[in-house]
Amino acid sequence: LSETDIRLKVDGKNPSGRLRQALDLVKDDYDVVVIDNSPFTNALTYNAINACMHEGDTVIVPVKISRGGLEGLDDTIHMLLE
Repeated sequence: LSETDIRLKVDGKNPSGRLRQALDLVKDDYDVVVIDNSPFTNALTYNAINACMHEGDTVIVPVKISRGGLEGLDDTIHMLLE
């Protein structure tokens, strides 16, 4: 996954919208798509968040109750609101 993260950044062709483009191609084939990614802020995380853009899309953020977990939740919420 770290190699994919680097490729997305280097490629420069809409790095934060690549997953959304791919899902748009198959949107009529599936009722539900589950995207599970690491808790790190990187190009893969931005892709996952940007793919959840349609009304009714749901984002579930599991949180470890700790200072780092709550800070990560705050960062994720800010990304969702951008």
